[in-house]
Amino acid sequence: MAALPKGASPYARAKRAEQLDDLVQAEKGLREEIDTRGPYRLSAIKDLATTLDRRGRGREAIELLNKHRAEFENARTVDNLLATFNLKLKQFQEAGRIFRSLQRDADYRQQVTLKRQEAYCSFAEGDFDAALKLLADLLRRSPWDMQTQSLIDQVKDAKDKGIRDTASDDKSDTLDLEAFSSGL
Repeated sequence: MAALPKGASPYARAKRAEQLDDLVQAEKGLREEIDTRGPYRLSAIKDLATTLDRRGRGREAIELLNKHRAEFENARTVDNLLATFNLKLKQFQEAGRIFRSLQRDADYRQQVTLKRQEAYCSFAEGDFDAALKLLADLLRRSPWDMQTQSLIDQVKDAKDKGIRDTASDDKSDTLDLEAFSSGL
């Protein structure tokens, strides 16, 4: 467990409430930290977005992050949260766009994961050809990558079977994000 901030600041109170799973009080403290422009404001923005998502308010979390994104010197963590929340809301085109953007400054291993995640978004949208193109690009860069070859085979199989509802809650016939993110 991470060390909690000390004192009676709104952020410290919010983090203690969060540890007690009191998300209502956590949200209140985080909003106060943001509104008063406290010293933990940027952390509070990300924490509030996560709290909102935990409370089933993912769209509000996305709006919050988009509103404050420009305030972050390095928005990579914000973009990671945005991608995650968009995936949870099945907004695959937006998540795919974010994964594509994150690839620019990533190291090779991260690029592989991010490109696989982008391919998942295409797959989840039912755009098998786009998913296959992204995966084939990875395979050209690393012909020995058996994980990517396996994903290609599975996407081809789904395409051949005519599986269209790839984002359904029934995962029995489809791939999930973990398959596209693992194996590194």
